[in-house]
Amino acid sequence: MKTQSLIALLSGHLAACGTVLWDGRFNDLESATDLDEWSWSNQVGPYQWYIHGNGPTTDYVNLSPDFKNPADRASTQGVKITLDSTAYWNGQNMRRTELIPQTSAPINQGKVWYHFSIMRSDINPPAETREHQIAFFESHFTELKSGWLSGSPGTDDPLLRWMVGGKTEWSTEFLPEVWHNVAYEIDFNARTVGFWHSTGGDDLKQIVAPVSASTSSNGADWHLGVLELPRDGYSDEVEDLYFSGVYVESGSITTSLGLVQPTTPGDTTIILDHADPQPQDAHSSVLDDFFLGGCAVYHSLAKSSLANPTEDIDVSSPFGYRYTHRALTTRLDRQLLADMVDVFQGDMAPLRNVASVLPSMPWQVITRDRRKAMERNGGNALVIGGGEDPLLLMKICVQGTLRSGWRGRHVRMPQRHPSIRGLARERELRHPCLCSKGVLTSYGAENKAGLVEVAKKYDSTGVFQTLRPGYFNLHGALAVWQS
Repeated sequence: MKTQSLIALLSGHLAACGTVLWDGRFNDLESATDLDEWSWSNQVGPYQWYIHGNGPTTDYVNLSPDFKNPADRASTQGVKITLDSTAYWNGQNMRRTELIPQTSAPINQGKVWYHFSIMRSDINPPAETREHQIAFFESHFTELKSGWLSGSPGTDDPLLRWMVGGKTEWSTEFLPEVWHNVAYEIDFNARTVGFWHSTGGDDLKQIVAPVSASTSSNGADWHLGVLELPRDGYSDEVEDLYFSGVYVESGSITTSLGLVQPTTPGDTTIILDHADPQPQDAHSSVLDDFFLGGCAVYHSLAKSSLANPTEDIDVSSPFGYRYTHRALTTRLDRQLLADMVDVFQGDMAPLRNVASVLPSMPWQVITRDRRKAMERNGGNALVIGGGEDPLLLMKICVQGTLRSGWRGRHVRMPQRHPSIRGLARERELRHPCLCSKGVLTSYGAENKAGLVEVAKKYDSTGVFQTLRPGYFNLHGALAVWQS
């Protein structure tokens, strides 16, 4: 299994509207065999894995980008769940392949939403002549079902159903190659369940308002997968179901696929490959891969406040440091950020062991709520245009002491920016406009004079007063605030 990846970090800390309590999106699994690392004595990974046949894991579970809803940009891959002639668990006569959340998070408390997308193919479809219990709780207070329901008249049933306490509340024909996006709205306190649904890349909509249900769960009894009931006269066939976008959230429901935001109203910073120079110019990895910063939009400029965030500018600060920055603004996309990180880590490798030099890639998420808050009183400190979706502001930076001589030896760093920018352009994710006013002007013209006087008193080195943030306007031209 991978060490905790950036994607997994995003999964835990970002969500479009609500707070992700548990993430089962398979983004941090190299292959299905990673599930084998889990046991009752070694409860690791996102899933408990014990309800399956006696064959190898890959007989029953396989991962691939081809197995996910293509519209779900928050997931890097999906899962194919298989029933074959060996998929009998623990001596039972039911075929079963099921994954259960491995988490101590309160996914069984209060009001939560259980998200997943499901699809069947023309190849190895689930039989319409047998009952399939899908994405169910142990008590079956809510679940999906497909195929002929046990005890019903007739011989087959083409429907996919959402059921509460054994009663069908919604159904549709279970057609091949159609992704159904589902969220169970469960209120464990009010003892109700509602149903949200869409297909393809459409936003979720509430299809069934909450209805009374015998909601109960111990937090480890939701079964992602399928249980097929036996039926006399019908032989076992290989059957596949596909799932992606699996997670549980609280607070409010995320209706869009692939859009993510911080779980707090603020903005998050991650700086990668941080290795502080020691007094003897020897490096030690004080922060191995990444760390989370604070919640200010310009948090990452706290230690580099002389830098223009949108231009390749070298500035010698009063504290003996030199900075080079390149910035890019895109629409928020998890996979794009992960690919940006890969480019950065590969191209910055030569700088990792250079004494007195710190390469980093800080980024901030500018959330939809944050953007609204900026404009709440008629202002807009960042003067952000180009729609209302969440944004990703990233920078490639090198900070070094003047004695390190890095300027002449490592000027190649800003060249990485075009390759990252190209990724955003190819995926049509580049944002057209991020404008940042001057640090004083951002607080309003009426406040500028007072701020200048305060800065003179407390900013003896002039760092705050001489901050030169620029901006790209819609046509890409640079504009700089002048005092």
